[in-house]
Amino acid sequence: MRVLWAVGLCLAAGLVNAGCSMTGGGSSLSAATPPVPAAPPPIVYGTFLDGPVGSKLSQADRDKALAAEQDALASGQRKTWKGEHGLFGFVEPAPGTAASAIVPVSAPGGTPPVAADACRAFTSTIFIAGRPQVGRGTGCSNPDGTYRITS
Repeated sequence: MRVLWAVGLCLAAGLVNAGCSMTGGGSSLSAATPPVPAAPPPIVYGTFLDGPVGSKLSQADRDKALAAEQDALASGQRKTWKGEHGLFGFVEPAPGTAASAIVPVSAPGGTPPVAADACRAFTSTIFIAGRPQVGRGTGCSNPDGTYRITS
């Protein structure tokens, strides 16, 4: 009877394949500990969006500005964004051909420098209370096609 009760408890808990075990003299439930998901990498906004200008933006607006930076770097074209409460801005990759827009950058955190052809300079303009706030930065491509803002 104890064995049937333990099996029923294991089935009800969905633990049969997750490490539920029964011993001869009684029953013991030992569920395998599920793996802890890795924490997502921190979002790096760059010095402009992480600085005094970025501190005036809501989190949603900072995310929109960062998405515009990503789109502009990937496409090589000006990208605009509109946020809450009348805030808006645009991002322009450095003008000229790709060769003239590329900037060599050493990656942060002691990693080897990235290839010079993997980075692009850009200008970001955010209008706060109708006044333009201009920042410059550099984005370097990741293997997955996204860009990390390095300055």
